[in-house]
Amino acid sequence: MSDASSWQSPILDLRRLVLFRGLLARPLLVRLLSRAEAGADPADLYGEWLYLLSREQRLWTCPILRQAADPWEAWLIDAVLGDENLWTLSAEKGQDPGPVLAESAARDLDLLARARGALAAVRQAAGLGPAPAGSWALPADEPSIPRRSEREAVVRALVRGRDWSALAGDLARYLRSAGAGPFNGAYTFLWDEQGLAPVLNPDPVRLEHLTGYQSEREQVIANTRRLVQGLPAHHLLLYGDRGTGKSATVKALAHRFADDGLRLVEVPKSALEELDRVVERLGQRGLAFVIFIDDLSFEAGETDYKELKALLEGTVRAQAPNVRVYATSNRRHLIKEEFSDRRGGAWGTAADDVRSQDTLQEKLSLADRFAVTIIFPTPSQKEYLEIVDSLAAQYGLEIDRQRLAQMALQWAAWQNGRSARTARQFIESLVGEALPGEDT
Repeated sequence: MSDASSWQSPILDLRRLVLFRGLLARPLLVRLLSRAEAGADPADLYGEWLYLLSREQRLWTCPILRQAADPWEAWLIDAVLGDENLWTLSAEKGQDPGPVLAESAARDLDLLARARGALAAVRQAAGLGPAPAGSWALPADEPSIPRRSEREAVVRALVRGRDWSALAGDLARYLRSAGAGPFNGAYTFLWDEQGLAPVLNPDPVRLEHLTGYQSEREQVIANTRRLVQGLPAHHLLLYGDRGTGKSATVKALAHRFADDGLRLVEVPKSALEELDRVVERLGQRGLAFVIFIDDLSFEAGETDYKELKALLEGTVRAQAPNVRVYATSNRRHLIKEEFSDRRGGAWGTAADDVRSQDTLQEKLSLADRFAVTIIFPTPSQKEYLEIVDSLAAQYGLEIDRQRLAQMALQWAAWQNGRSARTARQFIESLVGEALPGEDT
């Protein structure tokens, strides 16, 4: 085999992919196939190839992919793990794909395995010596990977294995536990104008770090546990004053239940009209999903709440049992009420609403569509100081308890009143400072 064919043939053979054919739409492969077809000079191609790979920032910083011999092998492995197709989706659900899909998947994996030596062949054809294994990666950490140890094991198997088709069973088992496509690379997502985007550095808050509101938080945990176990679970509305830990509770669920198959998808209020698309995307998956809507409320004239109401109460299409909505709000009925809403009785108002009471009831009924409303009240002084004490212990602050209480109450009076958020802000203001009674 000539130097040219040693790298061109396995790259061009990727055009024969069937189930993993979606990889060919990725910009790197589009350019690479074009250059291979044109018979590019290896020296020119090597520099261009590395440039294209360098634009895949996560590729160079993911510690798990650091096991690969070079960034091209790491890219291929990451692409295989992150692809969504009939075979990977059936593996996620634990379904038997049948002989046709199984054979096609094995054939595709074999083609991809053959292509992984292409970068080394291009480097050799360009007259360059071999690069030291593992020398390409940058030191970094990636904390938000579900089923991390299993991912490390399957990456290690793909790096060491010459025949990837023989590893199809191992890969299918991994996808069953960690999910297919983007869902095995992250457990927190944001739905934006481009669709689903993974959040690789999610809020690090953990349930064990949250203090106070234990009974309220346990209701959320119990409902989520039922969801990941495949049992009937409820849509939840977390209502209460600002700073009481409603949002933190929901975000912390992603860390607690990620390895049990939970993925958190935050949908901003501005994208509520996309809810139907979100549920359609998630409802047929083998994982459990919490759609998180933070700080939910509507002004009197807004009508976006109707999209949410339709999702909560159901339409002709059956509700997806693996998808539930968790919303937080400072407003009990979610939709702003005005005194004019209540004037005029059932037969109209000055604003000429013929059935004003029907309109009022429609607004008030949105909150009722959540099966469970969990209230996070403003903490009493005693509860506030208990939160302060707990946080001080977490941060390792050694200070007289009575003095700490005096300072915490003074902080609350000056700032935003008593709340879990105020307590955390107060404690964080003390970190690194000379505490009362300490030598400066």
